[in-house]
Amino acid sequence: MQVKDVANLWMININLGEKCNMNCKYCFQKGVLEKDVICNDNFISPKLTEIIRDIPKHRTSPDKFRIRFTGGEPLMYFKKLKDFVESLEDLKETFQFEIVFNGTLLTDEIVDFLNKYEFKVGISNDGWNTKATRGINVLEDEILLERICRIRRVGIACVLTSFNANYVKLVEYFKEKLGKYRFDIKVNINPVYDTGYLSDAELVNFNWEEFERTTKEFFDGITLEQFYDSNSPEHYILYKYIGRYQTIFNYLEQGVDITEYISCGADYNHINVDTAGNLLVCHNTSKMLGNIADTEIDNVFGHFDNHKNDTTSECTNCEAKVVCNGSCPFVPYESRVRYYCRLQKIIIRNVNNCLARLNAEGER
Repeated sequence: MQVKDVANLWMININLGEKCNMNCKYCFQKGVLEKDVICNDNFISPKLTEIIRDIPKHRTSPDKFRIRFTGGEPLMYFKKLKDFVESLEDLKETFQFEIVFNGTLLTDEIVDFLNKYEFKVGISNDGWNTKATRGINVLEDEILLERICRIRRVGIACVLTSFNANYVKLVEYFKEKLGKYRFDIKVNINPVYDTGYLSDAELVNFNWEEFERTTKEFFDGITLEQFYDSNSPEHYILYKYIGRYQTIFNYLEQGVDITEYISCGADYNHINVDTAGNLLVCHNTSKMLGNIADTEIDNVFGHFDNHKNDTTSECTNCEAKVVCNGSCPFVPYESRVRYYCRLQKIIIRNVNNCLARLNAEGER
């Protein structure tokens, strides 16, 4: 596996703490994050801050360096988040701050803070059936909905399960709710990851015939106008996959062996830490590689050999392989066989057909 260096680093994920005020049925972290391992207090490693301030000097890309804050529920650590970001005030034009949270703790003060530092924000929401998977649906709370829509750069981070497996209904729901307040509606839909600890097995008990039909209906219905409209959810959903294809092209240009890459990009161009500077294999886990104060950044890559999934013979000619490459390393083979591979194949097949159709229409 080709090891990257700091010149190619494009993002750092900072886990603010593992505590959360919700109990989502599909929580990825339940099976792979040990309690009280991630730094949960207000401590921020001075060495971590020093390194982050230094990274932009060594990068070759003209793009802003991305700093993404995660949890647990990140807004439970708002003081730590605020202190950290404000410590980088003089370099704020160098960084792109990002965060995903559930929205329940959102206040006017937090909205103003996010806008001041031009955060890209993702609100975790699963559409019309969110209460069944997350217990609370913030988009049904008019006060929280209004606050969410005042965030300048905001989108929806949606987890696709059998409870909401309908692209048509999902997009219609988000247009209805967010459309009350804003015209730009960004939606990111990702299949549920079963790390072996789902609290409800029904979450991956898909009605395959229905999902095949509605997924085809959604992607067949996307128009060229929607494709070119950067404010439409259809545009955002398609460009997520275009971005993944572009990543593969970049890997090829760099000489990366794409039979070994991790679909999320971990181990090639971003690193994961908590605020104590502990280096993590993934920001969703507590598997540690050491501490950033004791490790050269150039040496933190290349560790996924011990964690990645071995792709099976079925993967070799799979139409979805270029996107998932065996899925997340923490999704066991049993989960891939049960539902994940079939789900990805249906989605990717329809994405590819849609892009081919739009390309043909654009050439007329």
